[in-house]
Amino acid sequence: AIRAASTFLKMNVVRSDFGQLVAELIEEEPRLETKLLDQPLPWQLVHRYYASAKDKFKQELFEPHLTNSDLIWEPIENSLAKIDDNMVFWKGSSALGLAENRALSFNVIDVAANLCNSLPYHDSVASFFQKNLWHELMMRYMQHEPVENSLLSNLQPQYAEERALA
Repeated sequence: AIRAASTFLKMNVVRSDFGQLVAELIEEEPRLETKLLDQPLPWQLVHRYYASAKDKFKQELFEPHLTNSDLIWEPIENSLAKIDDNMVFWKGSSALGLAENRALSFNVIDVAANLCNSLPYHDSVASFFQKNLWHELMMRYMQHEPVENSLLSNLQPQYAEERALA
């Protein structure tokens, strides 16, 4: 989340309303409109998509402020596995859960929150699982050329206009 916010700010550093943009980013994650999807995409998802699909990075859109190497996405479970081999079982679990009467999250952050707060099953949180599952599904949609082009067409004018003013 911090890397995604950082790349968003780095991409917009020349905007005349940069201070206002920082204030808005603190309150709520930036979102980008697309014509083909029924809701705006969070910048964190856009960042994650281009970090995992390096071949789809469009230099003409993101540079000079962002380069392909700025877009890094490291899931927390991968970081844990690097720290301790016993944590390898968490890899790939960010969007895993079990749904019977309600969602039971296998996401490491949800599990940690539930454990630290001694939450029983019926009060357990699953918000990070839900967010990551939604991101996984949306990234699959974004792989389709019409959806990606819709995103890029809405992204490009927004930033190209601000760059021209700078």
